Amino acid sequence: MFPKLAKCFSFTASRDWLYRHSFAVAGLRSAMTDLGDGTTMHCWVPKLQKPSKPSLVLVHGFGANAMWQYGEHIRHFTAHFNVYVPDLLFFGESFTSRPERTESFQARCLVKLMETHGVQRLSLVGISYGGFVGYSVAAQFPEVVEKLVLCCAGVCLEEIDMKNGLFRVSSLDEAANILLPQTPDKLRELMKLSFVRPARGVPSWFLEDFIHVMCTDHIEQKKELLEAILKDRQLSNLPKIKAPTLILWGEEDQIFPLELGYRLEKYIGETAQITVIKSAGHAVNLEKSREFAKHLKAFLIDDTKSCPNSPRSFKEHIQKTFSFDFIRSGRDALAWCGGLLLLQAILETKLFVMMERTIPVPPIVRNIMASVLNNADSSFFFLFAQNHKLLQTLRFILLTSYYFFLRFLPSIFFNKYDAVSTLKTPQHKHAHDTRFPRNDTAIGRALSQLLSTLNDIPVSSRKYEVVRSLAERIIQENHESGVHALSEVNRAVLSAAFAGALRQLEAAAADREEEGEGEWWYGARLRRAVRWRVRRGERNQCGVPAEKLAAELVWLAQKMAVCGCAEEAVRRWAAASHLGCLSLTADPRLQTSLLKLAAFLFKEGKDMGLDEIEESKVKLQMQVKLKMLQSWLPLLCRASNGTDAPALSISERAELETVMEDMIEGLEQEEQEQVLSLWLHHFTHCPSSDWPNLHACFARWCTASRKHLLLQ
Repeated sequence: MFPKLAKCFSFTASRDWLYRHSFAVAGLRSAMTDLGDGTTMHCWVPKLQKPSKPSLVLVHGFGANAMWQYGEHIRHFTAHFNVYVPDLLFFGESFTSRPERTESFQARCLVKLMETHGVQRLSLVGISYGGFVGYSVAAQFPEVVEKLVLCCAGVCLEEIDMKNGLFRVSSLDEAANILLPQTPDKLRELMKLSFVRPARGVPSWFLEDFIHVMCTDHIEQKKELLEAILKDRQLSNLPKIKAPTLILWGEEDQIFPLELGYRLEKYIGETAQITVIKSAGHAVNLEKSREFAKHLKAFLIDDTKSCPNSPRSFKEHIQKTFSFDFIRSGRDALAWCGGLLLLQAILETKLFVMMERTIPVPPIVRNIMASVLNNADSSFFFLFAQNHKLLQTLRFILLTSYYFFLRFLPSIFFNKYDAVSTLKTPQHKHAHDTRFPRNDTAIGRALSQLLSTLNDIPVSSRKYEVVRSLAERIIQENHESGVHALSEVNRAVLSAAFAGALRQLEAAAADREEEGEGEWWYGARLRRAVRWRVRRGERNQCGVPAEKLAAELVWLAQKMAVCGCAEEAVRRWAAASHLGCLSLTADPRLQTSLLKLAAFLFKEGKDMGLDEIEESKVKLQMQVKLKMLQSWLPLLCRASNGTDAPALSISERAELETVMEDMIEGLEQEEQEQVLSLWLHHFTHCPSSDWPNLHACFARWCTASRKHLLLQ
């Protein structure tokens, strides 16, 4: 029964979804950041950054993603720090087309990511490979790191250590096969090396599900990361660090033996202290979660600044109340867990009626229940899982059943269509953009007012077509007049309107992403697959739906092309890299409009720079094309091709492929490599689409690169 069920439902992905929600409840949001040069990094960042709090960066290691490695600890630090949990390159959603694989490159990207989020000083916790990166951050940027925690990170290992038999493996290939398991047997071997008491009797189909979700992306790149760690590594070449450092190590670590911990403490010197956690292996953060968190808090949190009698927030009171530390027997724990699931089912049934009647579900109920289940699960595991096999089996059945049925019930936890937020924000007009010259002519003000009004009127209103036809008439008459002053009116007003609508669309997409952080992406697609449609009520701060803004951008771009000022729209679109990242997880209807706009502007930008004589202007136009490809090629690979009808016809797709090939081949050789590497990454990781087909362009680039190498 269970193997068949696993083919249509992923237990691992369900757990991953629950971690995503726990991060959102803890006050974090998911954010994608384009660092340039083909590098994009994902990070969990505070929804509201408080300047009075210091910053804490939690860096993961190999294995499961960052949420799994820090899911049990995040709640301990959000009250004291602005917490950031990044995905290192080639983990999670982070990726680069650059060839560097060293931890020093990872460190530079991490610091650059933090700078984009306004973080200048930070404390850093690094687990295993994350410790290598954290040490490199402290060495390269000593002014940035306040405190450093290295957990089971063999930073001071040397290449000769493997030959001398310090590790359980004899070669790098053997280590890679275990650390990047592709079979259930290899995953069992990794568990034996990582835990003192590994779980026994785990079925192969369950392990295969974990491997499929967690261990199949960027295998070759991760192997290159492992090779870069060991290659020519000598302790004498390791830079010294000055930051106060806590070294945490599992007493029975079989991946990086404890000897490396003592070696690291001696090498760093007086600023380092080592703490050994007994009866723990390499995965000490999971195996001894409470003791691990206790040592982190003692080192990172200054007790003199924390007041024990300070008032807690309501959320902290709820989590403290339902921490379940008072449960002392297996019978009570099982009763509580079963009772919670029964309460969940009752509330689901009752609140389903409320939702159908559009009565908003109070978010306090969702937060209480989420805290109850998260803390109940943690306490239950630590108290009984290791000693009572029957309870461990019952826990597995109860929780996985809960995850499964939660996908098909209208959840009270993660209903992103809450109607509780009814506050109105002032509307901001975009008729004039300060970056464009203000048009003081009467006809310019009239056209600006029409476009601003058009932005506010619902599409369903009959007055929408009236206002739009008036605007189209003014634009057409100005253009056909042949008078330069009137053409300038069209250019200035349309450019300002396009820039304003683009900013509004980016804000609307960001709001949607923040509202949907707790939602599991697989669950969203599952609901779409069974045609479970819920009326969308989200609006951005200006009260305009994202789909309407995208459709208006398409219309504005078309008018700008008619008036001969499409290049300004192309430049704006190429610079909207953040919107490009947000579009990858947008609603299919919004993706359809963005896909149409991207296709139109790619065609308009194809010939940019061909008529220029000055070399500086030609390079500037090429940079615009490069940014446009880097920002929007991922959307073309991953976007939904329309929900009811195709967004682009077969002939339009073929034409767009030709346009992109021409743009790519007009770039420099290294720039072509960046774009084609980006295309290959998103093309191969999107099983639902086989477009755009740039295979021929990729082959021509390989041939040109080969010839270039032979000529050197």
